[in-house]
Amino acid sequence: MRNHLKRSLAMLLVVVMVLAMLPTIAFAAGESYPITKLDAIPADGQAVVIYSAPASGIFAGSADGGSIGAIAAEDLRAGEGAGVYKLTKNADGTYYITCGGKYLATDSAEKLSLQDTAIKGTKWNVKAVESLGGYTISNAEVKYNDKYEIYIEYYNSFKAWTLKGDPTDIYTFQFYAIDEATADPNGDGYIGTKPESGDLPVSGTQYVIYNEYGAACFGMQSEDAVAPSINPVASAMDADGKLVPGNGASIFTVTEAGGYYTFAVTQNGTTKYLSCSKNETVDGKISNAETLFFEETQSDYTLWRLEKCTGGYIMYNKVAKYGSNSVCIEYFSNAFSGWTFNGSTNLVAMKFVPVTDPYGLGFVLNPSVAITAGDANLGVDYTFSFVVDELTKLTDLKASYSVDGGAAKDVSTPSWATRSTPSPSRARSLPASPP
Repeated sequence: MRNHLKRSLAMLLVVVMVLAMLPTIAFAAGESYPITKLDAIPADGQAVVIYSAPASGIFAGSADGGSIGAIAAEDLRAGEGAGVYKLTKNADGTYYITCGGKYLATDSAEKLSLQDTAIKGTKWNVKAVESLGGYTISNAEVKYNDKYEIYIEYYNSFKAWTLKGDPTDIYTFQFYAIDEATADPNGDGYIGTKPESGDLPVSGTQYVIYNEYGAACFGMQSEDAVAPSINPVASAMDADGKLVPGNGASIFTVTEAGGYYTFAVTQNGTTKYLSCSKNETVDGKISNAETLFFEETQSDYTLWRLEKCTGGYIMYNKVAKYGSNSVCIEYFSNAFSGWTFNGSTNLVAMKFVPVTDPYGLGFVLNPSVAITAGDANLGVDYTFSFVVDELTKLTDLKASYSVDGGAAKDVSTPSWATRSTPSPSRARSLPASPP
């Protein structure tokens, strides 16, 4: 749950609704390529990007969680993550729209996807709307409730939705030509290098859970008793591209059964499971506080479904819902919490990195020491402080120092060496000789 947005407060509900309408768009990094506006529907097989004026962006090169992300198109250029699309006209006047050889599709639940073959839901009507200077894209084979036509619209991301009445600008798009040979030389429909999702976790194996956007692993549960979340632990990739989990990252033992996963953490002899808050009924509608915490008792709320996406997997809870939408885990505002997916894949893409737990702590032991020292003067003793980033129960802490690279000297029996309770960090002062 996002602590700064309390859905239980009526006044802030308005703020939530306003914020939900703000654009969620990814800014491209790396090299970008020029695009040129077309005055007609693209010719068969012509490489194009699909642009939305309200989004100030173009379709991404992947479909995740039932929608397609929006990639910023600054100065009429398409950058990393943007999709290269092609239209092919069918004999019945409809079009196939493909990206990297995969067919853009929708189902009756209004979920967009990219399919390997031309299944039902992959034929589209593309019609000009002169008053808006663009084209609507509606499905020619699938309807919502077998009654309402399904269109593509821009709302935080590109989604399938019904349209009642005349189209507005969020339902209209323009086509821009792009040089496929330079922008997409490997023909996968994705400009730049597509982030790898990694492997699904294997039952009985231990992992840390990492979100690349937040550069963080799941850590301990927060101390907020009302709206708990999972604290992030800063983590980084080493020179070889391998993850180095930060100190205190939770180590999960994964179990899979029937397509659902549990993530168990055992610390201090107690095993708890990653869980989401329970559903409630508010004014006849399903609601959820979307909090995230560790729970000793297993239930449907400790079961998670993993859906592959660009750069990882979306972790959906089996039963938790907000309205008709399943609750998933996202990284937002320096916390891992529950939320409903809105098209920002980078917030919800989680990777599972195998680790070992040699000490049986249930978390990564990778402490660091930060030293703070002031100016030193010759012949004058001084003190400096250091902080030990350590979560275990310290019973013996020793320190030593050296002068000008000389032999190390131990600090003899400091009075603070033994403590009976663990602490996330410790600051100490030590006497030392000037360097």
